[in-house]
Amino acid sequence: SVSHSERISTVAVNNTGQPVVLGTFSARLRFANQTVINAGSNFSYYLAGFSSSGQELWLKTMLCNSNIPPLKYRHLGYDDYNNLYVGGPYTSSLYFDQDTLNGTSNGNFIAKLKPNRQWSWTHNVGDPKSGSGNIGLRTFLGRTSSGGNWQWAGVAYPARYQNFSAQGPMGISFDLQGNSYIMGKHSQTTHFGYYSVGNQGHYAAKIKPDSLISLKLPKDTRLYCGE
Repeated sequence: SVSHSERISTVAVNNTGQPVVLGTFSARLRFANQTVINAGSNFSYYLAGFSSSGQELWLKTMLCNSNIPPLKYRHLGYDDYNNLYVGGPYTSSLYFDQDTLNGTSNGNFIAKLKPNRQWSWTHNVGDPKSGSGNIGLRTFLGRTSSGGNWQWAGVAYPARYQNFSAQGPMGISFDLQGNSYIMGKHSQTTHFGYYSVGNQGHYAAKIKPDSLISLKLPKDTRLYCGE
């Protein structure tokens, strides 16, 4: 059990059958004979690792200096080498041992944790901007290499601006052919490239790796739609 946990949001299992859970906490957290005191009433992240038989093994925290709870859109995933990738939203600053990410009220992050439970790298992931061109919340999808270098990114967006839009991702997965699968919820028509999903509810989408087009053109080359 995780004492004083605010919310457990997702779980991942490595190739030796050991699960890890990601959640948030405020005030105090106790797990695997470790106790972490959080300053004030700030909300922070934790990673809690178990053995395949359910024994408490290790605890890792990502402390935040904001008292605003982060949104619940978070994800964990292991690669074939037992590196753990974690992502989610955060507000203000987020501390990864010796590294610090500085964001705003709409910041997101992705980070890689090595098997020895040392952070390999951390990145900010965008920051939605408001203004006259705002069309509401969007679903962002991006891919990095194992070294943390961005390879591609894209968005699914609502048809019009709407306050308190319920759009957001809820899960992501992959197959052996490199296809990506995402699911989420939306409160109005949402556009995925040439495809659209109408009405409110939940959606599922598949992104094929060969659907991504890369062009290199000489300077001042004119490109027409359909070419």
